[in-house]
Amino acid sequence: MSRSLKIVHLETSLEEALKAEHALNKGKLFPEIKVVGTREQLKKTVIDFSPDIVLCEFSLPDIHCAQVGEVLKESNAYIPFIIVSSAISDEMALEILEIGADDYVIKDQIDRLPFAVLRSLEKHEFKNQQQHLLQQLSNSELRFRTLVENSADAVVVLNTEAVPTYVSSAVTNVLGYTPQEIFEMDIFTMAHPEDLEGLSNVMMKVLANPGVPVQGHTGRMLHKDGSWRWIEATVTNMLHEPAIRGIVDNFRDVTDKKASEAKLLHINRLYALLSQVNRALVHAPDQQTLFREVCRIACETGEFLAAWIELIDTNGKTRTAEASGVKREHLAQFNKAQNEVTAILKSQPFYVSNNTALIPFSGPWKEAAAVAGYKSYMVLPIKRSGVTVGCFNLFASETDFFTQAETNLLEEAAAGISFGLDYFEKERLKTESDNQLKHKEWRLSQAQAIAHLGSWETDLATATSFWSDEACRIYGLPENDNVQTGASWLTFVHPDDLDYVVKMNKHALESKQATAYYNRIIRKDGQIRYLHVQTHVEVDDQGKAISLYGALHDVSEIEKSQQALRNSEYNLRAIFENTSEGFILTDSHATIKYFNSKARYFYSLTIGKSIVLGNTLMDSINDEKREEFNQAIKDVLSGQVKQFEHAYGKIKEKKSWLSVTMTPVVENDLITGLTVNMTDITDRKMAQDLLQRSESNLNAIMNNTDALLYSLDTDLRYITYNHALESLMQERYGVKVQPGYDIRESLSRFDPGEAAYWEEINRRALGGEILKFEKELPYNGAYSCLKFSIHPIRKNNTVTGLSCFVNDITREKQADEKVLKALEEKNVILESIGDCFFAVDRNWTVAYWNKQAENILSCPKEKILGRYLWDVFPDVKDTLFDQYYRMAIEQNTIQHFESYYERDSAWFEVTAYPSASGLSVYLREITERKRAESQLLELNKNLQNYTEELIDSNKGLEQFSYIVSHNLRAPVANIIGLTGLLSQHKFSPTENEELLQGVLVNVRRLDDIVSDLNTILQVKREVSENKEPVQMQELVNNIRASIYNIIIQERVEIQTDFSAINNIFTLRSYLHSIFYNLIMNSVKYRQKDIDPVIRIKSEVNNGDIIILFQDNGMGIDLKKKGGQLFGLYKRFHHHVEGKGMGLFMVKTQVEMLGGKINVTSTVNEGTEFRILFRSTNF
Repeated sequence: MSRSLKIVHLETSLEEALKAEHALNKGKLFPEIKVVGTREQLKKTVIDFSPDIVLCEFSLPDIHCAQVGEVLKESNAYIPFIIVSSAISDEMALEILEIGADDYVIKDQIDRLPFAVLRSLEKHEFKNQQQHLLQQLSNSELRFRTLVENSADAVVVLNTEAVPTYVSSAVTNVLGYTPQEIFEMDIFTMAHPEDLEGLSNVMMKVLANPGVPVQGHTGRMLHKDGSWRWIEATVTNMLHEPAIRGIVDNFRDVTDKKASEAKLLHINRLYALLSQVNRALVHAPDQQTLFREVCRIACETGEFLAAWIELIDTNGKTRTAEASGVKREHLAQFNKAQNEVTAILKSQPFYVSNNTALIPFSGPWKEAAAVAGYKSYMVLPIKRSGVTVGCFNLFASETDFFTQAETNLLEEAAAGISFGLDYFEKERLKTESDNQLKHKEWRLSQAQAIAHLGSWETDLATATSFWSDEACRIYGLPENDNVQTGASWLTFVHPDDLDYVVKMNKHALESKQATAYYNRIIRKDGQIRYLHVQTHVEVDDQGKAISLYGALHDVSEIEKSQQALRNSEYNLRAIFENTSEGFILTDSHATIKYFNSKARYFYSLTIGKSIVLGNTLMDSINDEKREEFNQAIKDVLSGQVKQFEHAYGKIKEKKSWLSVTMTPVVENDLITGLTVNMTDITDRKMAQDLLQRSESNLNAIMNNTDALLYSLDTDLRYITYNHALESLMQERYGVKVQPGYDIRESLSRFDPGEAAYWEEINRRALGGEILKFEKELPYNGAYSCLKFSIHPIRKNNTVTGLSCFVNDITREKQADEKVLKALEEKNVILESIGDCFFAVDRNWTVAYWNKQAENILSCPKEKILGRYLWDVFPDVKDTLFDQYYRMAIEQNTIQHFESYYERDSAWFEVTAYPSASGLSVYLREITERKRAESQLLELNKNLQNYTEELIDSNKGLEQFSYIVSHNLRAPVANIIGLTGLLSQHKFSPTENEELLQGVLVNVRRLDDIVSDLNTILQVKREVSENKEPVQMQELVNNIRASIYNIIIQERVEIQTDFSAINNIFTLRSYLHSIFYNLIMNSVKYRQKDIDPVIRIKSEVNNGDIIILFQDNGMGIDLKKKGGQLFGLYKRFHHHVEGKGMGLFMVKTQVEMLGGKINVTSTVNEGTEFRILFRSTNF
């Protein structure tokens, strides 16, 4: 500025005024400032001082900021004013804008004040210039109007056929034609094609409104010189006037006016662009927001077709930081020539082309500009600290768009962007410096707290000590109680250590040497702490001690840990000595270093010798087993785990077995020895033998009964069946039953026409219902009566099949009918039968009660005959007996059923026969048969479970066998081929070296594969690990901490939501591995230029636990690769290192925990893994 900046500051606090002045001087404005505090002072100073700008507090006791504008208007001072206040709420910000303040600055951000002042002054100058332009335009329009009014407008009168009947001489001034030429032409042919429709509408309006002038119609007419002129016309229909009888068209040339309006509009638009860019500079919180706002403003306010900002990295390569109005495919084409653009900016301050077709850029750039409709182009440099770091690209839709004035404005906008970058950089460096200082102070405090290390310093002249915060905490004092005297300090020292402490400090002062010692203190709460103290003496120039300072370390926990370690060693030895397992520890040479008493016992039984420390495991092995055992030890010391079973003789006439596990001991990734664990598995062996015998007994029971026994899967195919069913189906129906045979295929043979009946039976049974019924089936012209009992087979509350029992009761039915018939004739027969029989009339009065009924139901005849049945047996009311008896009478159908009678604790098979006189009931006790059936059902259920477990094991074995054969085949084949070449041919030393190197590479591949397979086997073995409560949030925090550097480097964001469930009871190591692999998978396969976001969430659905892992990564084409997703060594992206084991291990561990995992994914959008754990597993 040519003169000093004048500022009036409306503020009552001198301190705040000085802060504002300091900030302005810091911004190199060095203004002349007048500080006032009242309305009258403000008004007088504005008049006398003539300030450039006013700064004011939002509200003062004598004046509110809203009144500042009134004072300025009263004083005819049209200058900007800025609100400087402690805090600005949203409501205050709105009020500030309404009262006309130019800007506001928060006092906590007073460093923004110079920037705000400069921008407000620039905005005020801009407004003044705009008003000056508007005034010039107004004067120009006045002069133009005067000229028009004093000159003859062109007037043409048209008849009803639009033929001129009168043309004024002024038409030559407007269109260049003489009046005679106008008479001879069709005036409508002179209109611009794009204006014909509007002209037609005007003429329709004119014709419809006689006598009413239609003013202001503007259109283009062809001048005689071939140019198009803008014509403004007033047209009046005077056809009704006899003196005129025509349409009067009074028109004038407004071409210059239209051009001025367009230019003014264009300039205003650019000024508005600059103003909004300046506003964005003030309010943008960061660089990216500034770039986004500038590009948006350029397109929306500046009406540029496209705008984007490119940044240049340290290698000279460019990238698009922000863009607006440009299509991605066009942007890609322009980027190919961006190096040409940056090269131009190295030699000139900016580049402008008002015709993109003439730009000396590459062909793709021009083609993209032509397709997008870009006619003019301008690029301006963006600088940070005076160095070009990017460029601002602008495109317009018309040629000759950029004039010198517009270029100057856009240069100013680019300079503003550069100013913003400098500001952001300074703020960044300041924030970084502040954070580093705070971090160092915090780290020092944390280090002392973590290490329990305090410091102190004693002034010997005053005997006053200053303690650090951690020293206060160690002594149990508040952190602010850090000034102590020597006397107060000694009150904390343990009485037994007091003399020793005083002696050590005295020695330090006398010798002026550093001293270290241990002592105890007693805190005020009575707690005893152990300290390690180090002292140092500071002397003056004469060698006199002036201060004693040092550090104290709270070693109480170390002391406790050492005591705990001693106790732990004692307890561990006690555990080893009292465990039921034998334990031997050796070094890397298999030399015995430790063994427990149980190991001594097992060793003596199996080897026949005493175990001795210092001997090797090989010392006790006989020659026959020595080589095999030696190889086993080598395998274990190479990292393998060996497990075998060993029969070691008979104890108490019983063969005994040991399970021996040899495991490598690893310390700091080195194998330092091995352990031998020996467990007596005699009971387990006996249980396995018992299970085999149980299965044999089950087969014997199934195949030694006349009942038909079989089981079906959910597709109604045979799983198991006994010999009776196999023989019946073959002999009667010619059907050869075998596993997998669909029972419905033989339905038409053994029960023709009843398909719908059996479909309903199967539906109900598979729905979980237990069904018992009788069915007559045709055979050889007669009917056989079969009794069916169908039970669903369940696994994890899901029906997995049906267990079926069928008895041929044809003979029993025939016998029942004969008994009923004989009953009517000879009661003596009823008395002689071995089963219970009684009869009641329709009023439930007992009419007959045989001898067996007396015995079985424990009720003499004299107490029941002639009595109401339910009075004697009230406990039978509303039971199955009651229901079926009534059903027999009401439906007049024979009812056959089985039911348990609580009073006698017995099962009965009951047949109820209705008759005209009442009901006859036949009961047979079947308690023993029901027990046998229950045992048979349980055995069948166990067999089904064993079958399913065997199927699952076989599937796992098949998969593992395939992996072993498939993945070992290639390296083994390569090794065989290479060794064959080495043995059969003579090669040069170089060729031999290459072949041996090839063998070594394949051996390493083979070792990697074996290691991977061993890891998989280890996962399957570790499922026996004890379960424990696990907090999923804590698990994620631990993983986040373990990969902290990766998270920072890759800018990973991990979001968690365990509000549904956080704690689960499971194997911690498995769940940690699952979470770790899925998180690392998301980090590895992130999208380029997109920060990884990983969302982990828990849900509970019907008691089941669901864990969701979502990311925004590269995604997977599940249509092509979904079937291989969880396969071993399957990889789908090769731009990062990996083995293809992660997802295989995740699926294996999820399934070992009893869960399921599935995935949904979209390429370039992300992936979601969904893990389901049933409530029964947790």
